[in-house]
Amino acid sequence: MHEAYMRQALALAEEAQAAGEVPVGAVVVVGGAVVGAARNQTIARGDPTAHAEMLAIREACGRIGNYRLEGAVLYSTLEPCVMCAGALVAARVGRLVFAARDLRFGGVRSKFRLADSELLNHRVEVVEGLLGCGCCRDSSSRGGDEKIPLRMEAGPASSIHTRSPPPSRPDRRAAASCPHQLQLREAGIEALADFAQFLESAVRHRGGTVSRLVAHMPRSGMRRL
Repeated sequence: MHEAYMRQALALAEEAQAAGEVPVGAVVVVGGAVVGAARNQTIARGDPTAHAEMLAIREACGRIGNYRLEGAVLYSTLEPCVMCAGALVAARVGRLVFAARDLRFGGVRSKFRLADSELLNHRVEVVEGLLGCGCCRDSSSRGGDEKIPLRMEAGPASSIHTRSPPPSRPDRRAAASCPHQLQLREAGIEALADFAQFLESAVRHRGGTVSRLVAHMPRSGMRRL
């Protein structure tokens, strides 16, 4: 069934390309029924927010009479941008399935990881690679004029990734590749340590004056903070 919904989204993307729009299609499914389907219409509507995902979400909310789409699955032919990723979180969409990454504007995996960020109050399950292109495509897409081939080939099950783990932090031992970042990081840690020492001094001297508190603040911390 997942492939059937993605093929429906792909058909919408082909319609968008035929209309001179960026070729992206999206379908929203709730309880096995399609409640929202749309293609990019930014040019036709003169609306920069008229992305396929946004229009499909709006239609789905209108049909079910609720601004929350809990348990819904959104299928998109292209990785959603930052705007659309934010809408997925705001609508409480349960799962996002997209075919190909958008290396220039992707807000879910390529540039940002908003949909399942631990910093937000809702995390969307992310599945990528369903009927995806043989390789990630660099779509100048969201704002460019060039047309992107729409042919997609079904890959092996191993090519579909669910909730890819976040990128690992760089090893401190590999500092030679990013010396400035490491230097800033170490300076920040030292500054925090100095500030913590200052707070301890403030607690011990809380009955004193401001000048007395400042006098106990480490000079290195003052320079950095």
